[in-house]
Amino acid sequence: MTPAMLPVRAAAERLGIDDDHVRRLIVAGLLRAVDVSVPSGATRTRRTWRIDPTDLEDFVAGRTTVPPTPTARRRRKYRPAPTVTQYF
Repeated sequence: MTPAMLPVRAAAERLGIDDDHVRRLIVAGLLRAVDVSVPSGATRTRRTWRIDPTDLEDFVAGRTTVPPTPTARRRRKYRPAPTVTQYF
């Protein structure tokens, strides 16, 4: 059985971001979602989206970064100070 689809607000709470940001991610095509709004024309100004929890997990997994492995720092080669010639 498929887990229940999440509304935008629940997905935003899981991600720790604002509802509008989740909607922008959906419209940009970065987060998969299903449009369940009724196509009745001008009565609804905002679409109603539902997000599959597995799509939300895939989104998070795709955006997770791994910190780079630290590399050994190159040490500067020791160079003695140039000799100063005094003319006085």
